[in-house]
Amino acid sequence: MFTRLYLKNFRAFEEESVDLSKINLFFGPNNAGKSSLLSALNLVCQTVQGADTDADVLLSGRFEDFGSYYDMVNGNDESKQITILIETDLMLPRRSYVQSKRGGRVLRIEETKRRGHLEIEIGYSGHRHEVRLLATEISIPEEKLLIRTRRNRVGRHVVDSMKGFKDLRQEELDQMIAVRNLIPMVLSTLSPRHAAHEELRAIRAFILALRRQIRNVEFIGPFRSNPQRLYLLTGESPSYAGRHGERALEIMMLDEKRKGVQKKGLMKLVSDWLKEGEIAKRIYTMPMTDRYFKVIVENFYTGEEENLTDVGFGCSQILPVLIAGFNVGEGGIFIVEEPEIHLHPKAQAELGSLFKVLHKRGIQLIIETHSEHLLLRLQSHVRKGDIKAEDVNVYYVDPAAKRKRKKGKTITKIEIGEDGYFTKEWPRGFFPERLREAERLAGLSVTKQ
Repeated sequence: MFTRLYLKNFRAFEEESVDLSKINLFFGPNNAGKSSLLSALNLVCQTVQGADTDADVLLSGRFEDFGSYYDMVNGNDESKQITILIETDLMLPRRSYVQSKRGGRVLRIEETKRRGHLEIEIGYSGHRHEVRLLATEISIPEEKLLIRTRRNRVGRHVVDSMKGFKDLRQEELDQMIAVRNLIPMVLSTLSPRHAAHEELRAIRAFILALRRQIRNVEFIGPFRSNPQRLYLLTGESPSYAGRHGERALEIMMLDEKRKGVQKKGLMKLVSDWLKEGEIAKRIYTMPMTDRYFKVIVENFYTGEEENLTDVGFGCSQILPVLIAGFNVGEGGIFIVEEPEIHLHPKAQAELGSLFKVLHKRGIQLIIETHSEHLLLRLQSHVRKGDIKAEDVNVYYVDPAAKRKRKKGKTITKIEIGEDGYFTKEWPRGFFPERLREAERLAGLSVTKQ
């Protein structure tokens, strides 16, 4: 799970740090900078997931197209360097020796949670017209381990500093490290007799677990693909829905053909949610040829069966969110922008219950939204005890507020108590006007009198 995000000179933010929990909601006016927070994660994730291991920073990839460095750096100042730090919790194997009943020692391996971080620094070479990875750092503070690399004059990443490796010289470590897709990788190990053997093993395990975690991140953007009368089976088995959800229905179709434990039951899960949201009674796919299929929606009110293109636009726009969310593996991370687009209030509220289900599956949620109905449903789940209050972080991104000695946009955390109520007022009166109307419908007061 990602536990903290720190940004410096990235898009809307000169400098900002945000703690992350299991469910994270970002609210604020349009153009407030909410997307910048998600984009920082997307930039790191699409680079780490990229096929080209030697690519410094992947500005156009599976999640987003970031344009140029000028577009990405705060204030469009190309002389500034961008820093992104992602702190994370990972389950790592912990080796220890215990005394056996016969008097000898037995190796015991246990899974333990370790918090560490990945930090990257990015800069721009005007002479080369090139975005460059300047430095990268892996650290496990509890183990007092750190490896930091930097780009030298000839363009090679070398170990710049290190901590916690007994009797291991920096030059020796440098020969074992290579930067691949932003992350320093340990390419060789030490003899078990070496004093730094266990420390190198620990940081190598952290790096491998971090790469696995980042490869289990799914992102759905705010602009989803238009519905089509016929969908093509490409012959591939896509793992990701795509930022526009363009592969989502293919994922669902292929899942329906699977047998046994490999089948996730995506079509039933999606149909059940559509029924709860009063969007459709069910949805199913119909093969037309060996390569093409169409998507049929059964009308919630009349029971009529129609092609996906002939029903309300909201159905096609929520499908990628549903399929991608249910398709994320346990322990994965689901990032989604404006999941509520084109949905009526009842369906928006049901998104809160969807995210509760995904949360129970061990999926971390990072969501940009404007939906008070979604928020109210999550609050009701907290109040009922379905979700712990500490597992929900709600942030308001203010485009106008300024802190002392700092310019630009700020982020305020709005705490939720165990009773589901907010513990303080929303800044600048952003939500109260809209929430008061929703309260009358939902019968839930979100502010203590």
